[in-house]
Amino acid sequence: MQTGNFQIQYKDPCGLRLDPNNARSHGAAQLAQIEASIKTFGFVNPILIDEQNVVIAGNGRLMAAQKLGLELVPTLRLSGLSDAKIRALAIADNKIAANASWDIELLTTTFEVLSGLDIDFDLEVTGFETVEIDLLLHDAASTKAPDPADVVSDALRKEPPVSRLGDNWALGRHR
Repeated sequence: MQTGNFQIQYKDPCGLRLDPNNARSHGAAQLAQIEASIKTFGFVNPILIDEQNVVIAGNGRLMAAQKLGLELVPTLRLSGLSDAKIRALAIADNKIAANASWDIELLTTTFEVLSGLDIDFDLEVTGFETVEIDLLLHDAASTKAPDPADVVSDALRKEPPVSRLGDNWALGRHR
């Protein structure tokens, strides 16, 4: 087990090299998402590099940083790893995160909260497209129990209605 003090170092992205053996591909749409994330939140996840400044994890972040014209990016240099461990880490960094699942109820609640706030960014910066967010919120709204104030009790249903079609009600100046 490797332990020790790691220090974030800011480096010129032009001095870093993409991993030629990176098995993960980054399409234009995903790179645009990474760029939007960096613009909105800042560069919050350092690029892992080896002793020769080759990216172990963060190839997409590096490409996005270069496209954005950033002068410095946070890096974390890993040393003392065998070539096999570097290759395995590059895969693990991507695959382990992809193996996670979502708690749909908590995710929906989070989007409900964010949708109700006055935010200065597009919720698509989360990586979810607007249609996905809308579907989550729609599904949540359609499965919620009705508001108790809107439910007419059985006792009231047995009584004849007070109001009938065509009745005219006056509330102050309103009719």
